[in-house]
Amino acid sequence: MHHYAAIMFLAGIGIPILAVLNAALGRFILSPIVAAAILFTIAGLVTWALAFATGLTSFCWDSWSALRQSIILPFLGLRKIL
Repeated sequence: MHHYAAIMFLAGIGIPILAVLNAALGRFILSPIVAAAILFTIAGLVTWALAFATGLTSFCWDSWSALRQSIILPFLGLRKIL
């Protein structure tokens, strides 16, 4: 149970650090929107890599499949894939 507290602690430290890095990158490239897109892409890739490294991909794929079946396909007017 203590590992949840450690994860929340690291997230609490990481968010302000990422905000500062994003602001600095936005000033450097003169585009805060592009800086946010770059940060979002890098964070997504790191999360994806950590999920594969720790073996949490089965949870990710099951969640994606459920989301796709229940929300995305009906929104697009497609039938559910069996």
